[in-house]
Amino acid sequence: MPDLGPIGAARRAAAEREQRAADTCRPVEVDGETIRVRGAQEMTDEDRAAFAEVVRAAKRKYAAEHPPRHTVDTITSDALDALYAERDRLRAELDRLYRSRDSADALRYAFPAIDEPKET
Repeated sequence: MPDLGPIGAARRAAAEREQRAADTCRPVEVDGETIRVRGAQEMTDEDRAAFAEVVRAAKRKYAAEHPPRHTVDTITSDALDALYAERDRLRAELDRLYRSRDSADALRYAFPAIDEPKET
C-alpha cells in the first residue's frame, strides 16, 4: 500500500471509523422482540414495517419447516396425563394377554390329547 502521508492516513482512519460505525448492530423492535440488525442505518416507520414483515415471514417459514416437538417444557399436564393413561391401559392389556396365554398353556398341558390330532 502506498504511503499516503499524514493527511491520507487521517482520511483513511476517518473512513475506517465511519465504516465501523455503519457496521455496528442496531436494535430494531418487532412484535415486542428486539432484533439486532448489523449495519442498519436509522429506519423510518416504513422501513421498520417492511423489516417486521420480513421477520414475520421468516418466522412463519421456520415454523412450517420445523414442526414443534414435545419436550418437557412444551407438553401440557393434560397431554402428559393422557399419555400415562394410555401407557397404563396398554400395560394392563399386555398383562391380560400374558395371563390368558399362561392359562391356555396350562390347559393344553393338562389335557394334551386336545391338541394332538387323532390318528385314524
